[in-house]
Amino acid sequence: MSGVVIAGTHSGCGKTTVTLGLLAALKKKGYEVQSFKAGPDFIDSGLHRMVTGRPARNLDIWMGGEDYVRRCYEKNSADVDHE
Repeated sequence: MSGVVIAGTHSGCGKTTVTLGLLAALKKKGYEVQSFKAGPDFIDSGLHRMVTGRPARNLDIWMGGEDYVRRCYEKNSADVDHE
């Protein structure tokens, strides 16, 4: 598996802003990207979709379990650029 994790120390520290900027930059360069998030806040998922054109997926282990998270990541990142 390959990917990038954007994390922060607290709410409001800029995780969403950084993520959206990174997604937009990769799309502008012609990459096919898939975003994921963890947690029950679904506003970010809608913003991710606006930038990538693909639905964001939730990888919250507490909500879905480790097996679901692994399968979801593998299935939904199979057709994107991994460079």
